[in-house]
Amino acid sequence: SETPYEVRGVRKNGTVFYAELRGRTIQYRGREVRVTAIRDITPQKEWEAKRAELEAKLRHAQKMEAVGTLASGIAHDFNNLITVVVGNVSRLKSMVSDGSDAGEAIKMIEMAIDQAVGVTRSLLTFSRKLPASKQRIDLREVFERSVTLICQMLPRTIDLFCENVGTEPIEAQADGTQIQQILVNLAINARDAMPDGGKLIMRLERRERVDEGDTVPYALLRVRDTGVGMNEEQRSRIFEPFYTSKPRGQGTGLGLSIIHGIVEEHEGRIEVESRFGEGTSFVIHLPLHSSSPRSNNSTSSSSSEEAGFAIPEQENGSSDGRLLLVAEDEPGIRMLIHGSLTRLGYRIIQAGDGQELLERFRENQSRVDLIIADVNLPKLGGPQCLRILRDSGIDTPAIFMTGLPDLSEELPENSGLLEKPLRMSDLADAVAEALRT
Repeated sequence: SETPYEVRGVRKNGTVFYAELRGRTIQYRGREVRVTAIRDITPQKEWEAKRAELEAKLRHAQKMEAVGTLASGIAHDFNNLITVVVGNVSRLKSMVSDGSDAGEAIKMIEMAIDQAVGVTRSLLTFSRKLPASKQRIDLREVFERSVTLICQMLPRTIDLFCENVGTEPIEAQADGTQIQQILVNLAINARDAMPDGGKLIMRLERRERVDEGDTVPYALLRVRDTGVGMNEEQRSRIFEPFYTSKPRGQGTGLGLSIIHGIVEEHEGRIEVESRFGEGTSFVIHLPLHSSSPRSNNSTSSSSSEEAGFAIPEQENGSSDGRLLLVAEDEPGIRMLIHGSLTRLGYRIIQAGDGQELLERFRENQSRVDLIIADVNLPKLGGPQCLRILRDSGIDTPAIFMTGLPDLSEELPENSGLLEKPLRMSDLADAVAEALRT
C-alpha cells in the first residue's frame, strides 16, 4: 500500500472534517484497479489540536515561572544597589545648598531613584512576589511628576505635548510609582519608535460612564506617538513577555507585559491602536476613588528626603554606645549602615555571611545588644542564624532586611523586618524601637 495522506473537507452543514486517504492498486478480472479507502479522522485531529494547545499552555506557564524567578532575583539585587544610591545621595544633599546646580542635579537623581523603586516593585508584582502598594493618590500629581522625568529622557527631535485636562484632583486607589512606571515605559517605547523625531502626546482627564444606571468615574490616560507604528501581528503580541518588535539587542520585551500586569492589578484596562507607518496610541482606563478628602499617605512627593530616605540626625534615638552586629553580604550596604549608625553613636561589628554572624556573635555574646541581618545571607540565612541562637537560649533582638518581602518562612520571635531599598531613617527608628523593648 502507498503512504496515506490527509485531506480537510467541509460537510453540507458547514462543519469541517478530516479524512485519511489510503490507496492501493489491485488486480480485478485481469485488470489493474485503483482502490482508495477513506477513514474519518476528525476525532483524532481534534484530540491532537487540544493536546497541542495544552502543551503550548504548559510551555507558557513554565516560561512565566522562569520569568518570575528571574524577575524576583533581579529585583533583589537591584534593591541592594538602590539602597546604596539612596543613602549616599542623602549624604550629598546635606552638603549642598538648595537652588544650586548640584542641588538641582540631586533632585533629578532623587526622581530617578523613585522611578527605580517603581521598577523593582513592578518586577516583583510581575513575578507575584509583591502586591501593589495602593493608597489614595492624585493622578494629576503623578502625571506632572512623570512628565518632568520624561522631558529629561527625550531627544530634542521629539516634541512633547502634555494635556492635563481640568484642575480638580483625580483621586484613585493606586500605586503611584507603578502608575509613573506605566507612563515612563510608554514614553520610552514612543521614543524608540521615532528615531528620526516626531510628536509624543500625553493626556490625562477625568471621565464618567453609565453602568447599570449608576455614573461611574474613571481616569483616562492616553499616550500617542507619530512613530513607525505596528502591523497587525506585532500589535496582537505586544503584551507577551519577551516579545519585542525592536531590532536585536534593543529592548527586553518585558516593558509592555509589566504595564499590562500593572493595569490589571489596578482593575483597569489598556487598549492599543496602531497602523504601520502611522504611529501608535495607548489608552488606559483606571477606576477612581469616591470623592472625599485625601489621605495623608499620598505619595505625591517626589523628594527622597520627604519619602524618608534622609540620613537620620542624632536625635533619632539614644544610642549610649550600644553594640550592634550588622550582617550583610553587600559591602556597599554594610558600609552605608555602618556610617549611618556610627554617626548616631552606636558601635558596630560587621559580618559578611551567616557563618561569620554566628562567629562574631559568640565572640561578643555578652555585649551585643541587637542583630541586624539580611534575610538571604550566604552560607546561612539571617532567620536560620537567629533560630540557632534561639535554640541556645539566646534572646537578643534582631532586625532583618530583605529585597523580597514575600517571605516563605515565619520569622523567629523577637525580630522585625525592613524592606529594601532601605531608608536609613527607618532603620534608625527600628533600631531605637528594638532596643527599647
